Amino acid sequence: MPCLSEILGQPQAIDTLRRAMTAGKLAHAYLFTGPSGVGKATCARHLAAALDCEQTPGEGCQAHGVGLSPGGLSPGPSGGEPPRSAERSAHHEAECISCHKIDRGIHPDLLHIEPDGAMIKIGQVRTLEQTLSFAPHEGRYRVVLIDGADLLNLNAANALLKSVEEPRPRTLFVLVASAGHRVPPTLVSRCQRLRFVPLSTELVYEVVSQAVGDGNATARHDRQVAAELAEGSAGRALRLLAGEQMSLIESSVERLLRAASVSDPLSLFEAATEAGRDRQLLQEVLDVIRLRLRDRLLCGEGLAPGRVRDPDGAQEVSRLPRKAVLRQLRAVNEAHAALRGNVNPALTLENLVLNMRQAS
Repeated sequence: MPCLSEILGQPQAIDTLRRAMTAGKLAHAYLFTGPSGVGKATCARHLAAALDCEQTPGEGCQAHGVGLSPGGLSPGPSGGEPPRSAERSAHHEAECISCHKIDRGIHPDLLHIEPDGAMIKIGQVRTLEQTLSFAPHEGRYRVVLIDGADLLNLNAANALLKSVEEPRPRTLFVLVASAGHRVPPTLVSRCQRLRFVPLSTELVYEVVSQAVGDGNATARHDRQVAAELAEGSAGRALRLLAGEQMSLIESSVERLLRAASVSDPLSLFEAATEAGRDRQLLQEVLDVIRLRLRDRLLCGEGLAPGRVRDPDGAQEVSRLPRKAVLRQLRAVNEAHAALRGNVNPALTLENLVLNMRQAS
């Protein structure tokens, strides 16, 4: 069930909201900013639950160990409904109707607006205004969640500004944006801004482990790498773990590193061509190589092998001079920067492998 205590890794934002509710001084509009996948939209939904909860006003129905739900993640292991044990079913009957509806996404007083295609359009805001002309249907409050406020087109932003400037009674706006600087300044000035920070790598690992299950040693390795690559976003880590993405990333990494360590030109071109076919995964491939090289540096400095992802390779490459590994890292960073532009991925990877080979 939606509960503010379930929002992990954001103590400052949650404390601010709790104190405002306790003092009866909630702002009429909030802007939640921060990286994607750290719990902004989930917090908005749980705030709606806290405002209308019949059992625990100001908090929301307690989850009672159902699972973690930061970053918009569902509590069940496959992203769906959590297992309904006898204890869970018995507790479900005691939960309030309001939290139950918010949990299912069917509460009439939680209005969720998100991009229609690439942006939020004026037609969506006009439809919202028609709904706002009526009082809340069931709850004490109505919460309007604008999920993607940085994707409002100009006309939609101007139309929304009027509604935010003239708030209806018992109506709370929560604007969510991953790129806060793209939200029109006129809207920002009408909102109280709360910053959501990236989650720690340990917390991301904990979240994805509970979401996907413990699994075997290989799965644990994948979760650890995904948590490192996610840069504090549990949502990104779960996307990386979906389907075959982690195995594709790891296989590309192995091919490129192998090509960088042998003198066979054919293996170089084959590895670069194969890895360059999926441009979307290339940044993650380079990030994994960077993590491997970083860990090899740490191993060379005497860090315990258990702390690195690739201890055998780390021990081997730690015999390289420190300057050689640093030159390889520099080559990876240059390739990373080049791929942000309109370059040929295969040529960039060929150049990377050649530079890494020369550095070693």
